[in-house]
Amino acid sequence: SRQSWARLVDAFAQQMNLIDGPPDLGRFADALHSLTEGRIGALRRILGFALLTMLEEKTSPADPEVVAEEHIGAGARRLVSGRKPKKRKVA
Repeated sequence: SRQSWARLVDAFAQQMNLIDGPPDLGRFADALHSLTEGRIGALRRILGFALLTMLEEKTSPADPEVVAEEHIGAGARRLVSGRKPKKRKVA
């Protein structure tokens, strides 16, 4: 259900252990569900890529740790670019 997915996304946010507290990923829950087709492994990879992108962009330890829409987008692009094309059955 949508509520269960939102709780799952929130649980991932809690596990990020960012200095500035857990990010508010609830606003991305629907988009993440569409991008991942509800697959938890794909969600984990997108959020992992998003977190890495955010941390790579930090220029100073004093910079805030905020996972933003562009980080989620970067994570989604990395997931999609790493996918192997599905084999199609020939009829």
